[in-house]
Amino acid sequence: MNDLISIIIPMYNAEKYITKLLDSIKAQTYKNLEIIIVNDGSQDNSLSIVEKWQKEDNRIKVITQTNSGASKARNVGIEHATGKYISFLDADDYIEHDMYEKLYKKMLEVDVNILRANYIKEDVENGITETGSLYTISNKKLNRDDIRQILLPYIFDDKIKAYSPLLLLKTDFVKGHFFFKENIHMMEDLLFFLDILMATDYVYFYDFACYHYILHSASSSHLRKNIIRNYKNTLMVVSYILDTLNKNQVGDIVYKKVHHIYSVVITKYITRLLKLNDEYTITFDQMKELLSLDGVDELIKGVDFSEDLEYIQVAGKYIQEKEYEKLYNYSKSLTN
Repeated sequence: MNDLISIIIPMYNAEKYITKLLDSIKAQTYKNLEIIIVNDGSQDNSLSIVEKWQKEDNRIKVITQTNSGASKARNVGIEHATGKYISFLDADDYIEHDMYEKLYKKMLEVDVNILRANYIKEDVENGITETGSLYTISNKKLNRDDIRQILLPYIFDDKIKAYSPLLLLKTDFVKGHFFFKENIHMMEDLLFFLDILMATDYVYFYDFACYHYILHSASSSHLRKNIIRNYKNTLMVVSYILDTLNKNQVGDIVYKKVHHIYSVVITKYITRLLKLNDEYTITFDQMKELLSLDGVDELIKGVDFSEDLEYIQVAGKYIQEKEYEKLYNYSKSLTN
């Protein structure tokens, strides 16, 4: 008999998308599924839609929580999962009809705690579609040394996406041991992936593009509104990453890569907050306050920006040297 797979779906205001996802689950050639939908305080018709589906499909379980974010919803789903394997899906995406059949067969074949599939990215605004690349680790079983020496640089470079919906996990490996970070509101998938990678002996990267990741448009004003929050969250993410790498004695090459990647990120945040004169533009004092937060000096100290874009080279050097007036004036002078 086929083993039960628990599918965990966080849902928040997904009335436009959830039916397409559920249609794609219903069409699965692999039928032994437990579908756990965690309604994260939706204020639209999402809940009524999935409750109708629940009446027609007894595999569906609906749990409602007050709006607490996708990480909390996934953690609740993990607690309620009863299958041998756990999978995560996002409510605004959809999957290939044979996804679970092929993932299950591959899992039986390779016998790992973590199986990672591939994705197809679809941009709803301009129709661009791309398939993720697995580079040199395609269809390979990686051991602990491979994970540290080969895989980590790829995921920190974002060359290989740390999407939780691409994972099929053994439940007894995850449940009670690993959780999504509920206090950090970005890169939660990356931190979860890092945690489980550091704890496993093997992971398999299956080059089967079965998950349709839908990229929805976001307004520029919405993005700028969240830059300060994301800047602060980035510092929390970096602190957690470096602590985890230190505990697991990961090599210096990965440390240097993490320092460089996230130094570029915070430099971009600062310049974006200054170069446009709108309601989200910060003052000189606010800029200094952001750059004085714990973790900034340690992160950016000694980073080599020589191969980055010119504005990153200039702004990054000003931050390193605490030339704040030059940084402020330079960033204000940048065009879009």
